[in-house]
Amino acid sequence: LGSLGTMILLLAFLLFVGGHCDGLPMNHMQPNWVSYEYTSVWADSNGVTHQTVCQLTNFTHVSFAPPSPATWVRNSEPETKNWVMNILPAGGFYPWHKNPVVQWAVSLSGWWGFQTMDGTNITMGPGQLSLGFDLLAKPDVMGRVGHQTYTVGPGPAWILLIQLDMKPQLNVSCPLS
Repeated sequence: LGSLGTMILLLAFLLFVGGHCDGLPMNHMQPNWVSYEYTSVWADSNGVTHQTVCQLTNFTHVSFAPPSPATWVRNSEPETKNWVMNILPAGGFYPWHKNPVVQWAVSLSGWWGFQTMDGTNITMGPGQLSLGFDLLAKPDVMGRVGHQTYTVGPGPAWILLIQLDMKPQLNVSCPLS
């Protein structure tokens, strides 16, 4: 598989198993519980960033690893370009910046937060997912652009960044729903 394949399998585990082991029987119609919440950080037509809670849906019921029984799967669309393991140390603060590329941020351990230009703050913890989609943000009159990031609590935050081959767009709050 290689290291990229291993990290994609880890994301698959977090997205498809974590939080959804409720013992419900699987059938071929997608039940309502087959979705996963993520927070999208995006820019409007004025370049101001916002956060929206979105749902990953459109899973298919297939045998992911034949001959194993079918599971609910959503393939990587768009394609993955790279992955980065990012460790934010306790007390870390990272002033206003944009995501370098469109990327998933998968919280593995620890707690961290971010604030967008509209003043919204959110805290992320283990198993939570965020989509960094603010590449088209523009500086406001106070010089803020994109988002600022910080750690929460006494320990570091371990974040898996999965960078996507995807062009950013303005006014699209949930591009992968």
